[in-house]
Amino acid sequence: KNVNRLISQFTSRNYLIDCLLASCYIPFYSGSSPPVIDGDQYIDGGFTNNLPVFEELPTITISPFSGSAIIAPNDYDSLSFREWRLRVGTQELKVNVQNMIRGAQALFPPNLDVLKSYYEMGQRDAMRFLLGAGILERQLGDAV
Repeated sequence: KNVNRLISQFTSRNYLIDCLLASCYIPFYSGSSPPVIDGDQYIDGGFTNNLPVFEELPTITISPFSGSAIIAPNDYDSLSFREWRLRVGTQELKVNVQNMIRGAQALFPPNLDVLKSYYEMGQRDAMRFLLGAGILERQLGDAV
């Protein structure tokens, strides 16, 4: 159906577990058959609406992939004459080596040092956004 479904009430512990399994089911990587909830098969909502935007309130989109999200890595490829983009769900991604590596690392996590560096990059990117948007004020002497 390609329709996202928000479930916030769970009739049992097993129903909750089924919903959690469906919310992170990646076709073929997680198994051959998607979880069934209330008679319908479901997969990770990231395949259809991975960056939801809400009309009624401000939304800050965040992604580990360079592309259209407000907070995301800023990959610059000096070798490319034309920038290629790919739409996945509601997100537009840059097609580049860095994003391919990030995609592989989402399925096969890298070592702890690489994960720590991603955490630190995300923290810096978020701080830059908050300062730039005037949501936070930088204290004198604080690093960004």
